[in-house]
Amino acid sequence: MDYRKAAFAFVCLLGFAILPALGQTTTDDTQEAARKQIRDEARRQAEAALTKNLLVEFISTAQETDDLLGDVQKKADVFFPRIESLLSNDDGKRIALDDAAFINFMHLREEPPPSRDEIAAKKAGIETIIKTLKDQVDSTSVGYVPPISVKDDVARTRQWALESATKINDANSWIDAELAKTKSSNDLSKSPTLKERIDAYNATKLDMLAKSRLLGEKSAEQESQQKMQDAARIAALMDAQAKSDQLVRDMRAELEREHVEHDMELKKMKSDQDQKVADLQQQLATAEANRSRQAAASAATIDQGKEDAEKTRLRQKCNDPHVQELLRPFTTLGYWQPAGSFSLDKVPVSFAKIREGKALNRDEQGLLALVAIAENRGDRLRPRWSMPPNPRRMTAAQLEEAKEAQDNLNELGPTMVELGMLSP
Repeated sequence: MDYRKAAFAFVCLLGFAILPALGQTTTDDTQEAARKQIRDEARRQAEAALTKNLLVEFISTAQETDDLLGDVQKKADVFFPRIESLLSNDDGKRIALDDAAFINFMHLREEPPPSRDEIAAKKAGIETIIKTLKDQVDSTSVGYVPPISVKDDVARTRQWALESATKINDANSWIDAELAKTKSSNDLSKSPTLKERIDAYNATKLDMLAKSRLLGEKSAEQESQQKMQDAARIAALMDAQAKSDQLVRDMRAELEREHVEHDMELKKMKSDQDQKVADLQQQLATAEANRSRQAAASAATIDQGKEDAEKTRLRQKCNDPHVQELLRPFTTLGYWQPAGSFSLDKVPVSFAKIREGKALNRDEQGLLALVAIAENRGDRLRPRWSMPPNPRRMTAAQLEEAKEAQDNLNELGPTMVELGMLSP
């Protein structure tokens, strides 16, 4: 580099200028000591010059990141007021009237670009780093080298700023495209505002949850009543059986008293009574079959409610900011796909490709495959992980982060495909 050559030239010139004078006035030992002192001083100055140049280069990179955050901040200052105005203006009404546009707008509200407060916090952090670095450059003796963590922080913030700008641009482009499709000269004065449509949508969701809960309670009450009715039938059958037994005993006693002439009449009466018992048993069997069918229907209703509740839980977890941040290397739109595949459209990473590559296996090879997807530098559109490709070289925090991402993909993969957050 140029500054290294300059330092070397300085050492040579300084030595050539001073050594002749020393030779005239000092002994050989004194001359050698002077030469060593000159070499040490020259080396120190060269190292200081090198450190300062590296520091200046890093400050330039940090300043570029700060400028980029400033641009993102300007975009956000325009974007968020625009979103707020759509809740009440005619453009928002046009979106509210189009079901597909409305659903897409709800997704945008659930997954918005970074807020102005987040951007401001990132910018303040970068500016603090820049001030610290500039103070070190202005110091009389430069010996400060920024730690790796600071360099990584600047690199991550730069990537975050680029992604944030893309999100805002994409959101604005989507709104422009939707408004271009729904533009018309129709009178919108009586149409609901976008806020009114959102409130109605949220109210409908709450009503559906309440009805589902009520249905489960009614099913339980009906099952309880059915069991009470069955118990009453069983008690009646047992009472009838007891009466029948008593009647048989009475008839046998009568036969003993009246002998053979009453034999035929007794058999007929017993046959009739046995038929009554059979009829009651048949009624009990029918009642038990009906109860089983009703119980099965109630269980199916309850199971459906549990399934719906589980789907709701999984969808909510998919929308959790921490989960979304952790899985951005997979959910961000791009062309590259695992195993060297390529898509002509910008889509999320394919869940099937992740699974086929054994990246969801809960072992070392599975983590190797997962990290290979998330940190592949050939994918230039999606955010990349900054961690070693081999789990054995990761820090504990990096290893836990990779394992958490793998666990979330195993649990949420099918739901994320259903929501369009991952490709099939």
